[in-house]
Amino acid sequence: MQTEIKILSKEIEHEYQNLLDNSDSALFSHSLKFKNFLSSILEDSKDRYLCLYINGELEAAVPIFIKYTGLGSVVNSLPYYGNHGGIIRKSQNIDSVDINQLLLNAINDLCEEINALSCTLVESPFDSNEYYQSFGANLYDERVCQVVHLPKIHEANSYDDMLLHSFHQKTRNIVRKSFKGEFTVRHDDKESTLQTLHEIHTQNILAIEGKPKKWSAYKAIKENFLYDEDYRVYYASKAGEVVAALLVFYFKETVEYFTPVIKKEYRSQQPLSLLIFQAMRDAVLEKKMSRWNWGGTWMSQKGVYHFKSRWGSVDYPYKYHIKTFKNLNYLKSIGTEELLSEFEDFYIYPFN
Repeated sequence: MQTEIKILSKEIEHEYQNLLDNSDSALFSHSLKFKNFLSSILEDSKDRYLCLYINGELEAAVPIFIKYTGLGSVVNSLPYYGNHGGIIRKSQNIDSVDINQLLLNAINDLCEEINALSCTLVESPFDSNEYYQSFGANLYDERVCQVVHLPKIHEANSYDDMLLHSFHQKTRNIVRKSFKGEFTVRHDDKESTLQTLHEIHTQNILAIEGKPKKWSAYKAIKENFLYDEDYRVYYASKAGEVVAALLVFYFKETVEYFTPVIKKEYRSQQPLSLLIFQAMRDAVLEKKMSRWNWGGTWMSQKGVYHFKSRWGSVDYPYKYHIKTFKNLNYLKSIGTEELLSEFEDFYIYPFN
């Protein structure tokens, strides 16, 4: 058996795409377009996707971004708000321990080569964390991915009722209430719509003392993705005012719930729930999607977890596998604020 690790380049992108098409664990965050998106918004970083060839065939890969600073470098698979990375394999090789070990060895070699402070692998929720046991992680973090398996179409005319009845009764009532709000629901590719979404997003996140995504990230969406093929921006308006919006992405059979926003004075009227329902409906009837991925939820986010679960979600727990290459006391001595500033958008280690 001949093995070789290649760094992803333009010349082998078609082979990487074929790998994605044939991998059950590949998600939107593994895609080439998302790689280009990250490259355009992450400062002082470099992608280094490791591709494993066996007997001349691309059998597996691991997407990696490296953040370089004056303090050192940090490796993530993948960075930016906890995106999934980890190893992707051709489906027929899903149980191959050798493949995993070869790539884990390559990751460790890369970390030694660049003298990394830490490396974090965020596994796919549709994977098994057994694949990462030999990585040698000394720290872990946990999340739960909540996924709605969207009802299959029987008759388009009856799909609304079918979808509604897949929700918890209280969510069903909330959606029905939103129908009565006299909102106009549309989606479009105007930059002004994205700008409005970003403005409301910033207000929402600052209100809970969080870190909003930058406008440059939303601007990069239009530069790296195709509207209606890769994403949509839904919005609900009333009397000409946009009161809620929702950004979703499409990849293979999965819809990715990316950015939901709502003006606080309209929360009780549930326009965001109306947008979620409409986006779910369109995903099946227009896009032939079968999964709605709410994304990762922290174990401490009880309210968020409860909200997502009532839409009929199934839980897929997953782990962050973190390996620190410097003494943990050294990292702590730098201080949380400086680390977060230097390694913006990257995961370093669990501060708690």
